[in-house]
Amino acid sequence: MAMLIRSTIFALATIASATSAQCDPNDLFTPQIRYFVGLNPTSVVLGDLDGDTDLDMVVALQTSNDISVLLNTGNGTFNAKQRFEVGINPESVTLGDLDSDGDLDMAVANQSDDTSVLMNNGDGTFAPQTRYSAGSTPRSVALGDLDGDGDLDMAVANGGSGDTSVFLNNGDGTFEAQIRYLVGVAPTSVALGDLDGDGDLDMAVANGVNNDTSILINNGDGTFAPQTRYLAGGHPTSISLGDLDGDGDLDMAVANGVDNDTSILLNNGDGTFAPQTRYLAGENPRSVSLGDLDGDGDLDMVTANTNSTDSTATSVLLNNGNGIFDAQIRYSAGDFPLSVTLGDLDGDGDLDMAVANFLSHDTSVLLNKCIQLPCLADLTGDGVLNFFDVSVFLTYFQFNNPLADFTGDGEFNFFDVSAFLAAFSQGCL
Repeated sequence: MAMLIRSTIFALATIASATSAQCDPNDLFTPQIRYFVGLNPTSVVLGDLDGDTDLDMVVALQTSNDISVLLNTGNGTFNAKQRFEVGINPESVTLGDLDSDGDLDMAVANQSDDTSVLMNNGDGTFAPQTRYSAGSTPRSVALGDLDGDGDLDMAVANGGSGDTSVFLNNGDGTFEAQIRYLVGVAPTSVALGDLDGDGDLDMAVANGVNNDTSILINNGDGTFAPQTRYLAGGHPTSISLGDLDGDGDLDMAVANGVDNDTSILLNNGDGTFAPQTRYLAGENPRSVSLGDLDGDGDLDMVTANTNSTDSTATSVLLNNGNGIFDAQIRYSAGDFPLSVTLGDLDGDGDLDMAVANFLSHDTSVLLNKCIQLPCLADLTGDGVLNFFDVSVFLTYFQFNNPLADFTGDGEFNFFDVSAFLAAFSQGCL
């Protein structure tokens, strides 16, 4: 009897699906809620600006040359905007602790050939900007510790000059003069990540005119080797990095504006990439973001589609777990969405969506509908379900330990085995 139970539970546990949420893959998000932010928003990011542990929203406004900050009330709804001046025609905004004081500061790429840095006062308000000259027509900005000294440096994609600017942080949120690196023609987006597994941050750039991406490997000190180029689709507009196939390295997702699709380039493990695989998205995707939307442990993909109708303005593509994606599912946003980002806005443990809508002058917030499940089968307490939990259950079961009485009836039989496997299949948050 004991041997039969043991062999049965190990066989079933081997094929159990360890998911952490109960989701309908065809209906992941609630209908949008819209927030007026100002004229012509181009970029949206999320971060805890006021130190209350929820995610606030920051939006770059192209026409009014400023930034809107919307503080989260704690449940995924937002207070009225606060505005902060930046440079001319801001294109991209990102957040990071630039002066190492524990709060999130702001960096903005402006088409006025410069970047704006705004320091957080600690409460989600910001000191006046400091401007740093960049290349021609900056389109995108990213932050990361490029030289390994513990502070956040800045990388900027310059659409007009075909290069990227790297600004090294002096440690206090001020920056050295830029160093420029050649990439492709009309770069639109830059992302940072350790692509070759050597512990420093490398650079990936989407090149709008060349229909490709540039990879620049960090020398370890914040300087970069010459680019290597990889083919993408027509007019790449956005690039995002993440481990899409679960092999421990960072892969590339690229939104291709002209071809209405995305390119997935899987990392070979050394910072070189396999040829692209293409997936249909909406019309003229301008932004791509990665995150685990359905709670199954892999990274899914969402795009903002500028020329689509309201009901098809965003595309969600779910990962099968190996870097291969299902067909898109569309969700409504506003008019002409230019930017999409993901984060847990309502504090329920799943990833919600925020979209900047250029022509309707607002942002759309779509809350994730997945139901988070308790991790009852985590008998080892490590937050991971595996054969160690199975072994602990079998030991408890063999000695009639109450922790194995999953039905709560005081008896130990196949009903407890079935209940344990049901809990195992629910997974961990």
